[in-house]
Amino acid sequence: MAEIRRVKIKHGDSEFEADVPADKVQSIYDQFLATLEKRTQAPLQPSNAGGKDHDAKLKSSAASIEGQADQQLLTRLFETRADGMVTLRVLPKGDTKEADAFLLLLYGFRRLKEEEDVLATHLLRAAELSGLVAYRPAHALAPHESLVIRGGQKKGSTYSLNNQGVIKAQEIAARIFE
Repeated sequence: MAEIRRVKIKHGDSEFEADVPADKVQSIYDQFLATLEKRTQAPLQPSNAGGKDHDAKLKSSAASIEGQADQQLLTRLFETRADGMVTLRVLPKGDTKEADAFLLLLYGFRRLKEEEDVLATHLLRAAELSGLVAYRPAHALAPHESLVIRGGQKKGSTYSLNNQGVIKAQEIAARIFE
C-alpha cells in the first residue's frame, strides 16, 4: 500500500489540503498550480471575428467552470481522512438514505482516491465513520443492486459502481445540496 502524505498548499488566498499517496503528490501540486493559473487569467472577451476558435474557447471555459463546480461539490460532500478513509460530511435523506449513502461512498472512493474497487471492510468502516449504522454493505446496497458490481466473498468482497451507478451517485450528490 502506498505511503500517505498530508499535502497542504497555500498560495495567496487559495489553499489546498489533502491526504494522498506519496506518488500522487507531484500531480496534485501540478493540478493546483494549473487551477490557480486558470483563475488568474482574464475572462474570455467575445471577438468580432467569432468562428470556430472562439466557440472552442467558450466550450473550454464552460468545461473548466463545470469542473470547478464539481470539485466544490466533492469538497462539500466528502472528507478524506488521514487514515485514507473517504467519509461523508452530509448524509442523504429519503426512503433509501442508507443505500444512497453507500453509493455515494463508492463514488467518493472512485473520485477522490481513484479506487474503482473498494474492499467491503473499507466501505463498512467509511460508513461507520460517516455516521451510518450498517453491518453488511450488500444488505445496505440492496435497493441499488443493479448499479453496483460485487466481487469476492465475505471480508474479501469488493464493490464498485457500474456506469449507471456513477450517474445515479452524481444525481444523489447534486440533490443533497438543493
